[in-house]
Amino acid sequence: MRSTPALPDQRSATTSTEWIVLCVFLLAIFVLWQTTYISWKPVPGNNPEYPLGWWGWFDQGNYLRSAKAILEWNLAPSEYYYPPLYPLIGAAFVPVFPYHAYYFVDLAATMGFFLLFVATTRRYIGFWPAAVVGFTFLVVFNVVRLQWVIPWTSTVCAVIVGASLLLLDRYDRARRERAWSTRAHILNAYLFGLVCGLQLPLRPGDIVLMAPVALGYGVMVAIDLVARDPLRRRQAAWAAVAGVLGLVPGAVIMFGFNLLVFDDLLGGYFALSVSRGFYFGDFFEKLFSLVVASHPIYVERGADWLTELPINALCLGFIPAAALFARPLVFRLTAVA
Repeated sequence: MRSTPALPDQRSATTSTEWIVLCVFLLAIFVLWQTTYISWKPVPGNNPEYPLGWWGWFDQGNYLRSAKAILEWNLAPSEYYYPPLYPLIGAAFVPVFPYHAYYFVDLAATMGFFLLFVATTRRYIGFWPAAVVGFTFLVVFNVVRLQWVIPWTSTVCAVIVGASLLLLDRYDRARRERAWSTRAHILNAYLFGLVCGLQLPLRPGDIVLMAPVALGYGVMVAIDLVARDPLRRRQAAWAAVAGVLGLVPGAVIMFGFNLLVFDDLLGGYFALSVSRGFYFGDFFEKLFSLVVASHPIYVERGADWLTELPINALCLGFIPAAALFARPLVFRLTAVA
């Protein structure tokens, strides 16, 4: 009798011991994250001399301002600087936690990214290395841990990117093992389209980062569309339709919001960014300041990777090799992105 092939995720199912270990890591992440939150002075309320904290900063102040405007149904364009998704998320928490609207959002994003990282990499480097590397990246280095505590759109963006990589990897493995039903193909493709589409109303500039991942998924679907196997072609066709439909919610949020507030599909985000000093031509000087030395151009010390995270700066040298030779596909596309 011919055995039924196992689903890709069943061959390396998480054991009860690994679940316990994950819970311990999540508890450790929470303790370190919470310790930072209650002790770092820029957190609102932690500094009596400046109780407003990071809500007095430009980015964070605009997040909160827009979230409050949404609650008040204030559609004045002057109330909205950034795309709508992050303020929409914050608006759900402002009535209960007016000074800590993104506390649960960022904590959940931190833990979610850790779980997504482990789920994606454990099949290739092992459970323990995946858990240790993920934990180390998130909380060991203070400069990185703060980025998960401070309200930034990048925290939710990281979860979206992590989810897209996991879904891509699942599809890549399922194609090779031919172990999925048509329904599984449809669900995976829809979720992939959904997370990619949500990038638009969250951080539209980071669509560039998602492009290699989306292209990789699209190429695999396109190859299956012309496969000899009729079942494979049919599954790919349904996956293509589902993926496109998955893009719809993000597009509706972005363009619907822009039409409602700005009476313009593109809204005012890009025009405001350029008018206030954001220029795509500054990319290389900002990259130099981020990686090599932050002081010469922006007169800011201790903000570059070479000073704070020398391992990260060193790893950049291996990215071209990883993009060309890394296995599996998800690692190669991550390097390209």
